[in-house]
Amino acid sequence: MFSRLFAKKDDEVQLADHCWRMSVLLLKLLETDENSHKNICLVTNKAFDWIRTDSSENKAIGLNVLRFLFKRQDIIYSRDLLEEVLDIFLSNTTLAVKLAALDFLGAMNTTPNPMTRVSTVEAGRIARFRSNLMEYMNTSQRDYVTDGVNADIAREITGKTFEQALINVISKIDS
Repeated sequence: MFSRLFAKKDDEVQLADHCWRMSVLLLKLLETDENSHKNICLVTNKAFDWIRTDSSENKAIGLNVLRFLFKRQDIIYSRDLLEEVLDIFLSNTTLAVKLAALDFLGAMNTTPNPMTRVSTVEAGRIARFRSNLMEYMNTSQRDYVTDGVNADIAREITGKTFEQALINVISKIDS
């Protein structure tokens, strides 16, 4: 499962699933770390770097990580962050990135709904993608959260500190 986790994804649904899993892995590593404040800063800074790259995969991972950190109240709302995420949503053509941005905007309770800023055709495309993704990910995500992420953490932690494991996962995302 772990090698599959780091494989590059071509299909949009698989890309979205992969990015979500990587984000969950990073957050679960943070939750089990005693030095989490220092590492929260590390992960937050990397997530901001990732949303500013050209890589759709890294951009989606960064958006998911920032959304999770926002929900945990590890980062706070700012107008600049809102505008940056909205710009990503409106300008990026990758559905996995658009959906990650839309979910983050939803977590920030943005009004008006960002979907009103895209064409009807684009809104329909995003809605179909979300529906396909939910079908694909329901069981996959539940299984990953209950078992898979723990196995991935155990593999990453073996012979390392939590911080080393976190840095190792970050370097895999960066590569």
